Amino acid sequence: MKISLGTNIASLQAQRRLIAVAGAAIFTMISNGDGTFQAAESFALAGTALDVDLADIDGDNHLDALYSRGGNIYVAYGDGAGNFGVETLVQDFGSENSREFITADYDGDGDIDILGYNQDALEFYVLRGDGAGNFATREDYSLTVGFNVGHQELSIADLNDDGNLDVVVAGGGAGVDVFLGKADGTFEAAVSYAHTGESRSVTIADFNGDGANDILTSGGAGHTVPLFLGNISETSFEGINGLPTFSLLSESSAKDALTIMNGVVELIATDRGTLGAASSRLSVALSSAQVGKQLTAEASSRIRDADIAQESANLVRLQILQQASAAILASANETPSLVLQLLS
Repeated sequence: MKISLGTNIASLQAQRRLIAVAGAAIFTMISNGDGTFQAAESFALAGTALDVDLADIDGDNHLDALYSRGGNIYVAYGDGAGNFGVETLVQDFGSENSREFITADYDGDGDIDILGYNQDALEFYVLRGDGAGNFATREDYSLTVGFNVGHQELSIADLNDDGNLDVVVAGGGAGVDVFLGKADGTFEAAVSYAHTGESRSVTIADFNGDGANDILTSGGAGHTVPLFLGNISETSFEGINGLPTFSLLSESSAKDALTIMNGVVELIATDRGTLGAASSRLSVALSSAQVGKQLTAEASSRIRDADIAQESANLVRLQILQQASAAILASANETPSLVLQLLS
């Protein structure tokens, strides 16, 4: 059984879901908000599903169910009330076979993408979504660590603090492959970290509290659990969080360390420039928003509030007209009595 939580759209406060696949059915449970769930509802599939995830792939703010079945990826679109429609094919792998996948926005365009592994090839793939339920042509990335069919697992995290998602693949071989993500959503070539045994699962977390992500994998020789620490010892792997490894024990190594530090300083300066430009754009946007707010308040005041000077002038004008009308009416009423007095 595979279980997933719907955590890919901002409006989940009103539609938290737990979804699972077991055999040829999808089971969903809606959260009550207090740690309990409503009774499960099941939706029959045309075959056995091996993995499942919830994501809004068509931009309607409703969670959709993505799952792998028969080596292909399918989606059943949700209606926001916990119901799902008929399955739609997302990616046909033909004679190849896809099982596990992870949904996320890998290229920063705000749309959900799919990343998974191809069981019948030494590679993982990326399907880039357009936010309307469509996906671009599959992109494949080759693994370097030998794999064992049926024992692959993926994990994603930002390993080098560059703001891009990176991928770690345990392919059932004697080690793991790390693919560092780029700003455009593509990935660098694999960097492998070997151990004895077969890597069958992988977890990314900061296991020793040093602020750097570490990689834990299962299936080591002798029933061990290999742990790769992020850049803190002689066995640390380059390219993962923290400063690069360097030494100050000799003059030559100190000179090499100086070159490394200069590169780090340049990188920091570049990042500061990027952050400064972003801060400037945010300041301009904030200033524009404040001006717009002021103009809106002034417009609202002109519509809703009274102009005291204008209203006072209107009052005086109406009072003058009223008094003049009263005087004319009084004069008109007095005229007959004057005529009678003259006749008498």
